[in-house]
Amino acid sequence: MAEATGGLSIGSILFNISRDLFGHTVEAVGIYLKTELGVRATYLRAITAEALDSITDAEADDNTGSTPGGLLRVFEAFMLAVAKASIFLTPEIAEELYTEMVQEGFSNAIQTSIGGSLQTILNVFRGGFPINPDEIDDSFLGFDDLDSNTLALISAGAGANLPVTYFRIKRGYDRFIEDKYSAVRGQLSSILDDMNDINMWRIRRLLSYASRRFDDCVDIYYDIANRYLAICNHVIERALTRVQEIANQVETVYRWWQYSVAHPDKAIISEDEALRLFDEAEIELEAIDDRVSWILTVLTGKFEDAVETYKLDSAILAYESVLDVVFEKLKAMAEAGWVDRSGDVDKLESVFKKVTGYRHATGRVVGGRWETEFRHPLGRTYKDMKKPK
Repeated sequence: MAEATGGLSIGSILFNISRDLFGHTVEAVGIYLKTELGVRATYLRAITAEALDSITDAEADDNTGSTPGGLLRVFEAFMLAVAKASIFLTPEIAEELYTEMVQEGFSNAIQTSIGGSLQTILNVFRGGFPINPDEIDDSFLGFDDLDSNTLALISAGAGANLPVTYFRIKRGYDRFIEDKYSAVRGQLSSILDDMNDINMWRIRRLLSYASRRFDDCVDIYYDIANRYLAICNHVIERALTRVQEIANQVETVYRWWQYSVAHPDKAIISEDEALRLFDEAEIELEAIDDRVSWILTVLTGKFEDAVETYKLDSAILAYESVLDVVFEKLKAMAEAGWVDRSGDVDKLESVFKKVTGYRHATGRVVGGRWETEFRHPLGRTYKDMKKPK
């Protein structure tokens, strides 16, 4: 009896062992053979096509796509497909293949109804969804309104890797500058064009004006010189005429005196009278010389005064002063449009460092509280990287 009991126990144990070792394999082989048979007989293809055709064959509705009755027939077709497929497949496999399709439709519908309500409530009171990586650019459009901590949290929360994060931060800042100052840049360009036009106009006008004034001055100088020379020539001619007359008179008196000395009995003039006339001629010649010298000196002074009077001085200076005033006004307008964004570089650098710090942060429990430690404030892709000690 004991041997029999022992034998049964051993047989039972062996059976259990063989079942555990080979039972699943045998079952899998059986499933495979039935599936292969169903595939080769096109049975599974037929019931699958029938289930899928029920979707396109469902009664159409202009508003919802399918009528409720049509949806019910789709569900019925899929339930029949599960039952028919169970002949060759296990119920689990059949349900996963066919019921899962319908379940996805229910899941999407519930997500936008009941699930949507739940999502709305939780997002309102405990929202924690970050921005998408491609929205990092947009966050920097509010660069003036957000501090570096907020910008760093937004950029780090997007989940992009550091190179992509830096790239999107840079592109977002460029868009911010472009949007903010595009109008100003156009105005400044117009103002600079006006300034250049005034400069060129000033140069052309001054050259034209100076050229005309130069020609006028040359003409005036020429006229003054001609008048000066004409007057001088007239004075000298008058003086020379008188000198010639005196010379003729002296020559005549001299010949009279010679004749009187040669013919005393027929003398025309006495020696004393001749000497007196010679003295008068000499005195008159000296007076003529002094008078001509004085006249020429006065004329020379007047000529120099006239030359000094017609210099290019006050007219050009007054003309330039007006242009300078207009130019300075436009220059002030251009300088008023200058925007100093030098502090933005420090702010962007701070954002880069903080994002990199988040990615290299480590945490530990201190006094029952979790603390975050930023060990590497600069990332490996940042140009001023510092190696951790």
